[in-house]
Order: sequence, then C-alpha cells, then structure tokens
Amino acid sequence: MKIGVLSFQGSFVEHLNSIKALGHTPIAVKTAEQLNQCKALILPGGETTNLRKVIPFSLKKEIMSKAKKGFPIYGTCAGAILLAEKIEDEISFLPLIEVEIQRNAYGSQLDSFEEKIEINAEGFSNKEKKFPAVFIRAPQIKKIFSKKVKVLAYCNKKPVLLRQKNILISTFHPELTNDLRIHEFFLKMISD
Repeated sequence: MKIGVLSFQGSFVEHLNSIKALGHTPIAVKTAEQLNQCKALILPGGETTNLRKVIPFSLKKEIMSKAKKGFPIYGTCAGAILLAEKIEDEISFLPLIEVEIQRNAYGSQLDSFEEKIEINAEGFSNKEKKFPAVFIRAPQIKKIFSKKVKVLAYCNKKPVLLRQKNILISTFHPELTNDLRIHEFFLKMISD
C-alpha cells in the first residue's frame, strides 16, 4: 500500500521510515496529486505555525474532502493540533476530531519525557510490553466534545491517544521509537 506522510517540516522522515519498515510504500506528500495516490495520511510532529503557512490551500481542501469520505488520517503531536476542532487561543486548521487541545502544555523542550503507556484498543497488542510514548513540547487534550471520540490511552490520567472514526491522534511521537505497533494499528484503520 502507498501511505502518505505530510512532508514539509517536522519528523516526517521518521514516519516515512516506519511505513517502509512495515513493508509498505511511503509517499512524501506535498501536493493534492500526491495525496490522491495514497490510502492514508500521517501528519507528523513539528511546528504548527510553520505547517499552517506551508500547506497549500489545494492540499488542505483535499485532506478535508477525503477525511469526510472516511480516508484514514493520523496526527502526531503538531499533527494532532492541526486536526483538533478547537485549539486553545488559535483558529483550528483541519477540524476533523471533536476535541480541544492546548499547545506545549507540558512546557519547553527541557520538559520532554518518555512514559510507558497501555493502549486499550481492539486489535492492539499490549502483551509484549507497554508502549514507550515520547512527549516533546507535547500538546494536551483539554476537552472532548463528542462520544464519538474514543480515548485509547492515557498518560498520568490525561488522554494521549484518541480516535474518532477514521481520525487518529496522539500527543506523543511513536515515530521516535523502534516500536511500530501504533503505525500498524493505524494501517489497520484502512480496512475498517
């Protein structure tokens, strides 16, 4: 399968490598035409202010259109911020999941941390070990507006992995680990 990764800025190379490691074809997406070759899209961590400026309107429009038809999208960290319906003190960019999110909620780069979390989702295996979640200038989910949003994992009693139908978000960076289970889980959403 061809899996797209938004590739303007941030940790897109790590996501491309994760897709390749799972035996699929990663596509570095910068245009609507490239997006249309893909079965799913990942929005990586990075800097949301910069991403808002560099994503072409035609690509943004195509992402919204495809998402409303069930196209799977996964946002990590900054990608999660872009997908939130409400962003504290900002205008939403791709409002596709009914949550409110706060940028840099844990503090600066120096406040980054890793925590082992248990993921409670059908089709996800916690048998081997808990997932090593890496939080770097991480956002935090402040409110969930709909029962359609399912919390799949918590860290310190805060939701950190959530799904609403074809949209998946995490406030941490699974691509910065060697554990591919969340990417595998996301790819299973293609056939859901």
